[in-house]
Amino acid sequence: MADQHSGLMFLRHPADRYIFEIGGQVEGFSPADSTEFIQAAHAKAERAAKEIRTLRAHFRSADDVVRYYAPVSGRTSIYGQASLATALGLAGNMEHCRRALDRALRQRDGAMVNLKDATAWLLTAREAAEDTASFRSWVMAATQRTRQELRLPDGFALPALC
Repeated sequence: MADQHSGLMFLRHPADRYIFEIGGQVEGFSPADSTEFIQAAHAKAERAAKEIRTLRAHFRSADDVVRYYAPVSGRTSIYGQASLATALGLAGNMEHCRRALDRALRQRDGAMVNLKDATAWLLTAREAAEDTASFRSWVMAATQRTRQELRLPDGFALPALC
């Protein structure tokens, strides 16, 4: 099941749904039994494709993600913290990466059980964040697992360290 948000998904974590933190639902809900459903679906797909292109233009590097999240790091969600932490780790800033993961874990501690279950991977991410090489290996492994589950082609590479 996909979350209602669409947009940037920096690192898809192992869960039974997709989590997107930037953007929003495209054009509202359209009932499948509506006579305009096919037209509405096509219009939404075109708008979503345009928004994805815009997001890709704004988020070309881990540093772009850091610049987006850093000003709101104390006020963003668990997934925002995780996106910030991942970008920081991929950029080699492990101290700030660990801080962002620690904020996410504190938010997780106060969360409902289903959110705790959906964010259990944060514990592994935090363990991996002890050094850049370990963290990048963890990100690569998580991304490759996800790409295999989604049957996406091989050939993914992490961004180079700055």
